[in-house]
Amino acid sequence: MKPDTLPIHIVDDDVSVREALLYLLQSLGYDAFTWPDGCTFLERAQIDQGGVVILDIRMPHLSGQELYQLLIEAKSTLAVIILTGHADVPMAVEMLKKGVVDFLQKPVSLAQMAVALENAQAQAERNLLCCRLRSLYASLSPREKQVAELVLQGKTNKMIADELYIAVRTVEVQRASAMQKMQVDNLPEFVRAVNQACMKL
Repeated sequence: MKPDTLPIHIVDDDVSVREALLYLLQSLGYDAFTWPDGCTFLERAQIDQGGVVILDIRMPHLSGQELYQLLIEAKSTLAVIILTGHADVPMAVEMLKKGVVDFLQKPVSLAQMAVALENAQAQAERNLLCCRLRSLYASLSPREKQVAELVLQGKTNKMIADELYIAVRTVEVQRASAMQKMQVDNLPEFVRAVNQACMKL
């Protein structure tokens, strides 16, 4: 297995496609799992853990589009690649706008899949980071969140103190506490962390 890579899930109702993709992914050094349909995948896979999903569009019970929508609603950290033999431009555009990493046509070349997987792994890592930062941000008190949001707007401690009708020293204490909870050491890191925590996956 490639070092520092996240697992890949193949969701396709065609057993020959699943086996071919599994062999391809393993040859590229990835840890891969196969699922015969979206319902089984949702029931048994850890969708809140890091990883990549390669989805077919046309599947019984739950289509690839429907499964992807459920992953969005569940705030899953998984990055998604669509691999289908049944696609059209409007569908591809719609799903790419929603956040799909890539939209590939069957049969796919090794080079195409390798690039898509690299991009999806990077997206999955970003998703995991955002999820961790959101969890840290949720631990801030309401006042710390107020201060953090005003820091994000570029306001100085004095400006924040004036806006919130509190002492500058209180702002300094709240900001220091917020930075500690966000596990950062300086202001630029704090701004980046808060900004990412407030972004959608």
